[in-house]
Amino acid sequence: MYVYDNFFLQKAKEEGAEILEGEIAVSVDYRKNEIVTSSGKTLRSKYIIGADGVYSRVRRELFFERRNSDLWQRGLATAFEVFVERKKVRNADFYPKFFYGFVKWGYAWVFPNKDRIIVGLGGLNVKNGKKLLSLFREFLSSLGLFSFSEIRVQGHAIPCGNFLRNPVRESTFLIGDAAGFVDPLLGEGIYYAHKSAQLASLAIIQEIREGKNARTIYREKLGEQIYPRFMRAKKSSRLLFSELNSCSEYIGFQVVLRLFKEKAVKMIHDEESYSRF
Repeated sequence: MYVYDNFFLQKAKEEGAEILEGEIAVSVDYRKNEIVTSSGKTLRSKYIIGADGVYSRVRRELFFERRNSDLWQRGLATAFEVFVERKKVRNADFYPKFFYGFVKWGYAWVFPNKDRIIVGLGGLNVKNGKKLLSLFREFLSSLGLFSFSEIRVQGHAIPCGNFLRNPVRESTFLIGDAAGFVDPLLGEGIYYAHKSAQLASLAIIQEIREGKNARTIYREKLGEQIYPRFMRAKKSSRLLFSELNSCSEYIGFQVVLRLFKEKAVKMIHDEESYSRF
């Protein structure tokens, strides 16, 4: 992700953006359009876009009354990933695989690259408690990755179904994980981070150039291009995971994207509808 993020950072610099590295936003005042940083700097802008992830400071300041919201907490998932050499994985092939049965209300995966394989597992926190890391160990063991201690594990929180229906207040907009814009079934968020950033930017441009209301435009575009997809995905996730969890014994199976990999990619990039799936 460092290479990916750095690419866009350099693009922003090329376009004239001023980058403050090593600074953290410690408070946000959406009424004054002010941000105070960890070094004590006060930044003012006509617009603020909160793109600061699942634990967004901007979101907490924007919707203070929801800071300890049970709804947001219930929709949080945790994902663990490792990157291993291809030769260490039994029966490694070139096809992505999804595994069901190792975790409740979630799944595990094996995504092969040229030299390495991404192995991961993720699930809702409220359904798995503190067992996720041990479940990930079991999954790695099933793949023949017994030397768990030698592998660097990366863990991160994911909003999964707790997306905000009104992620804007005054001239402050939330995008990406900060607004919970992650596919409720697959947990994919990169596409929606880009898409919501595009929609928020276009809304602001229209307000500047044409005098239209950016808040209204952003909400309308989300309602047209993102929310319907999320509602279908949320319905699909409830159907899939509730059926799996209703079994007396949690049945495990795997899905190999050998024949449907192009369709799966289209689904992730919102080019294929869940309703057709």
